[in-house]
Amino acid sequence: MRRRAFLGYGAAGLGALSLTLAVGWWRVDGPGAPDAAGLRPMALSAMDFRLTDHEGNSVGPKSLIGRPTMVFFGFTYC
Repeated sequence: MRRRAFLGYGAAGLGALSLTLAVGWWRVDGPGAPDAAGLRPMALSAMDFRLTDHEGNSVGPKSLIGRPTMVFFGFTYC
């Protein structure tokens, strides 16, 4: 009897997980998702910003286009 109850709870949990994943997919990527045209990020060439790299050089969008880049925003003190 314990084995049957364990299998029943396991099946119910698996069903609930499957339903949750299906609803999440439907709302994010599926047919129920909102139109993503306005949610896309702006092109790098259309941005206007100035940052400073670890060597003190000025970095902007024109210096990043066409090169692999990683940006980290960290704090050195509070």
